[in-house]
Amino acid sequence: MVFHYEDYSFRFEDVTNELVSFLELEPTKGMAPDFILNKEYGDYYTEEQRRAVAVLVKELSTKDTWKHLARYFGENGVERVDEKSEVT
Repeated sequence: MVFHYEDYSFRFEDVTNELVSFLELEPTKGMAPDFILNKEYGDYYTEEQRRAVAVLVKELSTKDTWKHLARYFGENGVERVDEKSEVT
């Protein structure tokens, strides 16, 4: 099952229901917190830290998983993290 961050902005209720069903949970009653599209935390991390995370995530990901996650690591959806990337 794959959900992308932006899916919540277009299909919040459907995605939430699909996720709850997948996890075999019972839906709860009440209001969900507001979803804020394009909320970013870039100012919390240095460029070096963001690159280190990208390298780590790519290293730990399967090729299929990286295809889904790469879009979140850079301009135009993909910052190329090459095979020889080193983080100091």
